[in-house]
Amino acid sequence: MNKPEISKMIKCFEVLIEELSPKISLFDTLIFLHICLREEYPLTELGNELDLDTVDTSRKVSALGDRRFAGGKANEGYNVVYTEADQTHRAYKNALLTPKGQEIQKKLIDILKGKKSSSNRKK
Repeated sequence: MNKPEISKMIKCFEVLIEELSPKISLFDTLIFLHICLREEYPLTELGNELDLDTVDTSRKVSALGDRRFAGGKANEGYNVVYTEADQTHRAYKNALLTPKGQEIQKKLIDILKGKKSSSNRKK
């Protein structure tokens, strides 16, 4: 039995693995997808949505940004998200997509809409 919805999900995960890393965690992927839902995602709301405390939220978003920590060492992050201070509450931060993150977001949307793209992996 053909299950096109599952096939689309698999293609989306293939894009995420190809564009980010085969080692990215499912939870980090989920955080990225949540941020893709909005133009700006307040970190406090993101943490509440995913049941994370402030420190864990900040650490996870940093990994999707310019730095991540593994094995006690700082490594380059995935560079798909950045943060900036909230304009109304300077103590709060918002997560936004980088151009690379926006490109991945577009690829995922195209897959889900059933559009063919030469950049999508073929199996």
